[in-house]
Amino acid sequence: MVFSKDSLRIDPALWAANIEEALRTEVLINLRRRGVVVAVSGGVDSAVAVTLAARAFGPRRVLGVVLPEREVGPASEVLAENLLRALDVGWIKEDLTAALEGLGCYKQRDEAIRRVIPDYGPGWSFRIVLGHNPLESQGFNVFFLEAFLPRNGETLRLRLPLAEYLDIVAATNMKQRSRMIMQYYHAERLRYAVLGTHNRTEYDLGFMVRHGDIGVDVHPLAGLFKVQIYQLASYLGVPEAITLRAPSSETFPAPQTEQEFFFSLPFELLDPLLYAEASGIAVEQAARVLGIPVDGAERVFRDIRSKRRFSQYMRREPPVLNAGNNPKSALSHRDR
Repeated sequence: MVFSKDSLRIDPALWAANIEEALRTEVLINLRRRGVVVAVSGGVDSAVAVTLAARAFGPRRVLGVVLPEREVGPASEVLAENLLRALDVGWIKEDLTAALEGLGCYKQRDEAIRRVIPDYGPGWSFRIVLGHNPLESQGFNVFFLEAFLPRNGETLRLRLPLAEYLDIVAATNMKQRSRMIMQYYHAERLRYAVLGTHNRTEYDLGFMVRHGDIGVDVHPLAGLFKVQIYQLASYLGVPEAITLRAPSSETFPAPQTEQEFFFSLPFELLDPLLYAEASGIAVEQAARVLGIPVDGAERVFRDIRSKRRFSQYMRREPPVLNAGNNPKSALSHRDR
C-alpha cells in the first residue's frame, strides 16, 4: 500500500453526499424515525454533524440541543447558537447544572481532588493532563492534576494517584451521560434519532464514555479521521470561529485540549500514524514519510494499540448470556 502525506486527503463533496444519503436510509427507513437530534457544542465535530443533518433532512427535521452547565464557557454556547441560527435549525437549550449537582457530580469530584490538594475549594479550577508524549520518550501514561489558585492564578501540578484519577473521571463522566439523557428525551418525544458526533480518531482510540456520548443511534462521522473532519468542515462552510478552536470535551473547569488530556499528539501527526498502523504500513515507512524518528513512531504505534485494547469494551455490545446447561460455551450477542 502506498502511504504519503496525502493519504488522508478526501473528496469532501463526495463524502458529504454519501453521508447524507446513508443518513436518510438509516434514519428514515431502517430506524423509522422522522428526523434527528444533535447535541451542538460549538466544536467542529458537532458543527459538521448538524450541517450534514440539515442538508440530508432539511432544517425543519433537525433539532439542535445546546447543553451548557456551569463549567462550560459561554463562548461554546454562543458559537453553537450562531451556527444553528445560520443553518435555520431550531434548537433547545437545557442547562444541566442542577441535574449534575443533584447527581453529586461536582461534590464527588471535588472530594477526590481534596484528597490530593486539601485546600481545593470554591474559586479554584483544575484540569487533568497527560505527563508523557510517546513520540518523545519511553514511558507510561501518567496523569497530572493541575489546579489553579483563585487569588493569584498560581498553578499546582501534582501526579494524580490512580484511585483519585478514577474517582474524578467517574464523576466527570456524569456530564456526558446527562447530555445523552437529555438528547433522548427530545428524540423520543419527537420520534427522532440521536446523531453521534464522534470521529474515527476518537472512536478507534476510545475517547468516549460508555452509555454517554457513544450512546447514540447513528455514527455519521466515525469513518473520518479528525483531520478529514476539518476538510469536510471547510467544504460545508463551517465558520472559522469554530474550526480554529482547539478541540476540547469541556468537562473540566479549567481550559484543556483533547491533546493534553488524551491524545498526546496533534491530530496532524496522530491521524496519519493511526491510519498507517491500522493499514499495516511498516513503522519505518510511516516514520520516513512523516519525518519523525523510527523509535518515536514505534512508541506511538504501541500507544495506539494500548488505547485500542483498553477501550475495546466501550465498543462492545453487552453479551447476552445463554442460560443453558453450559454457560461457559453459550455466550451470544444480540443483533450482531
